[in-house]
Amino acid sequence: MKKLIVMVLVLVLVSGVACADMDRGEKYPRLTVITNIDVITPDFCIVTCVDMHGDEWSFFCEEGDWTIGDLANLLMRNMGEEENDEIIEIYYEGNIYE
Repeated sequence: MKKLIVMVLVLVLVSGVACADMDRGEKYPRLTVITNIDVITPDFCIVTCVDMHGDEWSFFCEEGDWTIGDLANLLMRNMGEEENDEIIEIYYEGNIYE
């Protein structure tokens, strides 16, 4: 009987952890690595970064603010589908080459 209760509890915990990523809430963080910087003008560039799932995210900045290999922690707003989510804040977290 004790083994059955323990197995049920383990299954409940595992299913809860598996579903935790699906419900991100209204806002959630996304740690990314800067992979590309397209300089449009001296004061304007488009930064592309990749998260651990391989999803690419882009944002605008001034040239020199970011370098390849920088870690950018994106605060995201859930817009219903992940590919449509919005970046609302960007935080520098270091560089993978340092």
